[in-house]
Amino acid sequence: MNKQICYSISIYGDNDKYYSMAQIQINNILKHNNLSIVIFLCDMHAILWSEKVYQDIESLLRPKVLFINKNNEKRLQSVPDKLVRFYACFYMSSDIFHIRDADHTFSFQEEVDIVNRWHRTNKGYLIVRSSLEHYDPVMAGLLSYRSNFGELLCRYIDRINPIYKFLIARIMQYRYAQILLSLYVYPLILKDLFVVTNGCIYKGEEYHLTSNKNLKGFSD
Repeated sequence: MNKQICYSISIYGDNDKYYSMAQIQINNILKHNNLSIVIFLCDMHAILWSEKVYQDIESLLRPKVLFINKNNEKRLQSVPDKLVRFYACFYMSSDIFHIRDADHTFSFQEEVDIVNRWHRTNKGYLIVRSSLEHYDPVMAGLLSYRSNFGELLCRYIDRINPIYKFLIARIMQYRYAQILLSLYVYPLILKDLFVVTNGCIYKGEEYHLTSNKNLKGFSD
């Protein structure tokens, strides 16, 4: 695959698991010429971690790994931590953006196969439902978009940020990203959406149904 691909994650908190998994993602991405990653740092724990990681990366490889301090970015001030990763298109040039969780398990060939199938369509967005437990229309850590669709997606997300502040954060803190995206963004992108799933399908979707019980390389 010759296209440039950018992964995007947001990271925060003091759980060492997420930082060690993010480090694995970075190390794997550095092995491939066409891959890069944007990491949105949402608190001081993440900032301190990034300083050590940056020191450990050889200078020639640093442009492939971009750290963004959320608190320094005016456009991100009102964006919830789990949603800032969708804004990677404003910070890195790439053909494709994969929005992933910090503990995403990287499997390059599996993602290449899925992206190739996606590219045989004219759809701007890709959602993967990689487990039979993935029943939300949008899995916040398994969405991808082509570069020319990213700005539009972020405009949609900008509209829902106030809703997050006053409603969802107080009800379902852990799942707020999936809830907001599924309720308010999914209907707007459905006509431009391609889905790879091993179970759940919604009316009106263009999809590929895989028989894999669990798509190796993807996690939520």
